[in-house]
Amino acid sequence: MRSMIRADEALALVLEHAHERALPAGEIPASASLGLHLARPILADRDYPPFDRSIMDGFAVRVAHAGRTVAIRGEARPGIPSTSGPDDETCLEIMTGAPCPPGTEAVVMKEQVERGLAFATFPAAIVPGQNIVRAGTECRVGDVVLPAGARVTPIALGLLASVGQRSVWAGRRPSLTLLITGDELAADGARPGDVEIRDSNGPTLAAMARGAGIDPRAIVSVRDTREALAAALESSRTSDVVVLTGGVSAGNYDLVPGALEALGATVVFHKVRQQPGKPILFAVKGAQLLFGLPGTPLGCHLGFHRYVLPALRALAGRDATLPEERGVMASAWSTTSDRQQFVLARAERREAAWSVTPLAPKGSSDLFTAWAANAYLPIPEGTRRLDVGAEVPFEWLEAKA
Repeated sequence: MRSMIRADEALALVLEHAHERALPAGEIPASASLGLHLARPILADRDYPPFDRSIMDGFAVRVAHAGRTVAIRGEARPGIPSTSGPDDETCLEIMTGAPCPPGTEAVVMKEQVERGLAFATFPAAIVPGQNIVRAGTECRVGDVVLPAGARVTPIALGLLASVGQRSVWAGRRPSLTLLITGDELAADGARPGDVEIRDSNGPTLAAMARGAGIDPRAIVSVRDTREALAAALESSRTSDVVVLTGGVSAGNYDLVPGALEALGATVVFHKVRQQPGKPILFAVKGAQLLFGLPGTPLGCHLGFHRYVLPALRALAGRDATLPEERGVMASAWSTTSDRQQFVLARAERREAAWSVTPLAPKGSSDLFTAWAANAYLPIPEGTRRLDVGAEVPFEWLEAKA
């Protein structure tokens, strides 16, 4: 076990073990694939559009109709084939999305036509192909319409439906269990006693997981006893990732490290030279990853943001890099600590740059100040001060799935 390691070393160790345990892709219903990344490309099953398609409500015409009045001979509607089309003396009314009748050279939108009961007068200029999407111009049969690695978005789901793809091969979502420890936590929904507090870590971590497309299997409150911890860990043995909050420091009732060792887990590291969240613990047991996060809300949040979310992405076979933006300090910041700092901040766009304002929570449990944050400032070890105007990197809190 390693102890008091640097934050970048801790993240590297987490990702090393997560990549080794990356979950195999499998075939799943397309309807269940939102937010996942494709393991195999999707090909077009035919030309799209499969026919010349009108993109306007108007009239299917010949170019020779320009500047003339011709008879309206019928209409073309979506989903209904036309057996005959316009000729030199006649046109057809056509609806948006309808297949163009044979011989259609252009579609003139309704607003440009003077229409009588049975005749239509057209503008002086008609351009061949106007307001028509030709068959096969969006894609051809066999074309890759979604590459391997593409994330399935709502629009991508529409595309899957368009090409008749009812199932896809995609990386599996890791399963996650949250174990929230602490005798000081009031029962869910109950009014806290004088020395009790409500659980904020469970709702926070569950929301962060769901933001990454993973709905926790369970969120379990656990008392500070060896027996309760052992039972909770045993019940979580089939989850890919288990996150415990609280009980990871050095107090008499910080029982998580011992419980993990009793479980047969290997502790990879315990304690990181960072602030907040120094006591963080990471362990493995077979294919399972286990994290012990501090019970303080801000240390817990940072641990999940910086270590658990990247691990979940790596398990799913995705890029686990924490993307950075660049900005400039809007106010000064200072510290007396030599540990790497992860400072909650508010980043706002100002002209051509991001303006970053560090927040100042009154300790690592102060959600009343922290709620306004939308970013972390990762400040290297040994940095004691940043002045107004200093250029800094920052990470968005709402990590992309």
